[in-house]
Amino acid sequence: MVIGGAAVLKKGTEELEVPSVAQGESGHAVLSKEEFWGDLKGFLLQRLRDEDEGEKVYATFRKAWENEGK
Repeated sequence: MVIGGAAVLKKGTEELEVPSVAQGESGHAVLSKEEFWGDLKGFLLQRLRDEDEGEKVYATFRKAWENEGK
């Protein structure tokens, strides 16, 4: 995973510059979608390898996000 500025990839003799800014939606627009939350939950369950703990961490993130605007 590369975090930060643009990366330059070499392919043969040509260089391809990879943009440093994500394309498409970001920030609040992404956090408002169920797809994001499903991905986060899947990541946590896979990474933690403990369904109960993954569910707790997911619920904590989700609740914090939902309470942020209140």
